[in-house]
Parts: sequence; C-alpha cells; structure tokens
Amino acid sequence: RGLEIVTDAASRGRLLIKAARSAHAGLDDRADEFARSALESCREAGDSDGELEAATHFARSLNDRFRSNEAVDVLEHVMPEAVPPSHLGAAAMAQMARSYGLSGEADRGIEWADRALALAEALDDLPVFADALTTKATAYGSYGRIREALMLLDAVQKLGAEHQLTHARRRALNNSSFLSASDTVGDLEPIEQRLADARRLGEPREIADQEIAYAQSLFFHARWD
Repeated sequence: RGLEIVTDAASRGRLLIKAARSAHAGLDDRADEFARSALESCREAGDSDGELEAATHFARSLNDRFRSNEAVDVLEHVMPEAVPPSHLGAAAMAQMARSYGLSGEADRGIEWADRALALAEALDDLPVFADALTTKATAYGSYGRIREALMLLDAVQKLGAEHQLTHARRRALNNSSFLSASDTVGDLEPIEQRLADARRLGEPREIADQEIAYAQSLFFHARWD
C-alpha cells in the first residue's frame, strides 16, 4: 500500500526493495518486477547504496532460481570499481561470488568470495562471512577438491548452529549433501533438518523444494505411504 502513497524516487526505491524481498520469499510472480523497479527508482534518485542493495537482492533472487548469468549482469552494471567497505558492500561481493560460481566461473567465484570474506571478517558480519565461505567451498567442490570443500561446509554448519544463522546452515547443508551425494542414496536426516528450518522460518519456496526431496528419499526407502 505504501507504494501507492510514496512519490519521491528514493523512498519508493527503498519500499520496492522490501516488496521484492517479500514477493520472492512468498513465491509471488511480481518479485522480478519489484526488483527492476527498485533499481530504476534508486538510480533515478541518485541513491547508489539503494541501487547496490536492490541489485544484490535481485541477484540473490535470480540465483535462487538458477538464473545466475542474469544475476552476474545485474551486479556488473551497478558494482563500483571500489566496493564500499560496508556491510552492504560485503553482501554485494558475496552475491557476486555466488553468481559467478553458479555460472561455472569458479575462479572468479573464489576471487570474489575471498574479497567478501576479508571485508565480512573485518566488519564481524557473520551472515555474509558464512555465505561467502559456503560459496568458496562449493567452488572448490567443482574442481574436485571435495575434502577441502566438505571441511569448509562443516565449519559453516557449526558457525550457523552456534550463532543461529539458519539460512547459512541450511545452504551449507544443501551443498554438503550435494558434494557428498548423500541425498542420492536416500539420506533422510539432512533433508529433515532443512525442511524443519524452512518451516520454522515460513519460507514457501524452500518448503516446497525440501518436501519434494523428502518424498523422493521416502520413495527410495520404499515408504510409499
């Protein structure tokens, strides 16, 4: 409703970022529309921080839907040569790392992950640190460096459990299961953990994904009921 009232570009851009985030979490088809509009409004207002925040969220949304090439394009258009040494800058670098990693450019993914890790550690930004470390670990896995990758992902899971970083722990668990191929042999425990986290947070997209994975594993165990 606020979007119908606010007219100045800066305030509208910030509201649109919140709308895009909520729409993505709620599986609303308008998520992309809100994100693009947020970018346009922040650009019109000359709000460089808002533009970077909108692009970071939009890239995360695209990556979640396996559209990483588009995510790279979105971030490359707004990422300044000198990324601001802030929490926002660290989050943007972490999302750039993930975008490159999912696009098959592991080298660039690791490069950006290392930059995000250095800044996140300096800022004591644990959520971004865990996110970037997961991305780096997954990139290692793409090179066949499975043991190193699994060690890093185990560290993220412990960090997530210790500091209540549910999203980070779940993402690390997802990638760890993929690298170790545990889900393919019907291991129910990691899926149950991810499903419980998604239900606790009320995330429809993640709940749907994990329910499908859980059903597939139940089928593997001949638990057809």
